[in-house]
Amino acid sequence: MKKLLQINTNVGWNATGHLAEALGCAAMDAGWRSFIAYGRDMDGTPLSASSLLKIGSRADVYRHGLLTRLRDRHGLGSLDATADLVRRIDMIEPDVIHLHNLHGYYLNYPELFGYLARIDRPVVWTLHDCWAFTGHCAYFSLAGCDRWKSGCHSCPLKKTYPASLLADNSAVNHELKKHTFSTVARLHLVAVSDRLREVIGESFLNRYPVQTIYNSVSVPRLNKPKALKPTVLAVASNWDFRKGLQYIIALRKHLPENIHIRIIGLSPGQIASLPAGCTGLPRINEREKLFGEFTAATVFINPSLAETLSMVNLEALSCGTPVVAFDSGGMHETVTPETGIIVPTGDVEALAQGILEILEHPQRFPADACRNLINEKFSPEHTLARYLQLYESILN
Repeated sequence: MKKLLQINTNVGWNATGHLAEALGCAAMDAGWRSFIAYGRDMDGTPLSASSLLKIGSRADVYRHGLLTRLRDRHGLGSLDATADLVRRIDMIEPDVIHLHNLHGYYLNYPELFGYLARIDRPVVWTLHDCWAFTGHCAYFSLAGCDRWKSGCHSCPLKKTYPASLLADNSAVNHELKKHTFSTVARLHLVAVSDRLREVIGESFLNRYPVQTIYNSVSVPRLNKPKALKPTVLAVASNWDFRKGLQYIIALRKHLPENIHIRIIGLSPGQIASLPAGCTGLPRINEREKLFGEFTAATVFINPSLAETLSMVNLEALSCGTPVVAFDSGGMHETVTPETGIIVPTGDVEALAQGILEILEHPQRFPADACRNLINEKFSPEHTLARYLQLYESILN
C-alpha cells in the first residue's frame, strides 16, 4: 500500500489545514495510507481521518517565536522537534511527501530539507504564499518590493509576519533558503494561483517544475435567506494590516446608513473600536455557521492588500454571494464580471461604488453564476483529482 505524508502548520482549520485533511481522505479513498505531520493546535488535538504526527510542543513554538522576534531567524528554530519528525518519517517510509506551509514557528527547514535530499523520494510542495523565496515576508507586494528576485536586504516588511522586532537578517535568510531549497532533486512545486506560478518563475525556485492547482471549496446546501436589509460582509481569520480592516472602517462613511456592514474574525479590541453601522464578531470556526453568514450577506467585500488565492472569495461565491475586491494578487482568478467587481487597491470610493452597483443591478450578478464558477473551476473533485494525478505521475 502506498503511503502519503503531508507536513503543514495545522490540520483541519484555515485553507492549508482543510486542504491537507481533504487530500488525506482522497488518498485513502484511492487506496493509500495517509499521514499528516502538523505543528500547531487550535483547540486541542485536531480530528482527522489520517494518522497524525504532532511536531514539537507549545514550548517549542514559543522558543521559535522568540528567535524570530529577536533575530529574524524564522524557520531555524525547532531543531530537536524536526529531528524527531525525521526519525518518525524514516519509520513510516512514505512514497510521496507533500509539504504545505513550513513557516509558523514549528519546523527547522534546513534539517528537513537535508533529510529530504538524502532519502531521494518525490516531494510535492504547495506554495500558498511567497515565504519560500523571500528573505523574510510572505507577501512582498505589501511594500512593492522585488529584492527577492536578486537578493533580499534591508527588508521593508521586517515587522510583518513573521515579525522581527530587532534584527534584519533578510539577506542571510534569502541566501540560506536559496541554497537549502535547491538540494532536493525530485521536488515538484504547486502554486495555488496562476499569478503565484508566474512569480515563482522569477525566483530562485524556477529550476523546478511548477503547475497551478487551485484550492477548492464545496458549494453548501444552505437555504438561509438573504438579510432583510442590504448587508455587506467581510471575513478574515486575523484582521491584520494586510487584510485591510482600515479600509472597511473608512468605507462606512461612503455608504448609505441603510446598508449594514458585518465583519467576522475581529479581536475584542477591534470590535469595541468599530463605528456605528458596523457589527463585529470573533472568528467563526464552525463551517455551517460561517457559510450561513456568507449566504445571508448581500455583498461580500475583500479589501486585502495582498493575496495569492483568496479562499474567502471562493467561500462567498459558493454561497451565491457576489464579491467586490481590491485588485491584489490572484483576485482576478476568483472574481469574474458575472460574479463580482474588482476595484483599484486602496480605493475606498471605488469599493463603495462596486457595492452600490451590485445592490442596484443584482440581476447582473446572479447567485447561480457565483455557484457555477465554483463548480467549474474550484470544486474539491477537480482539485483532489489533480493532486492524485500528480502523485501517480511522479511515482512513475
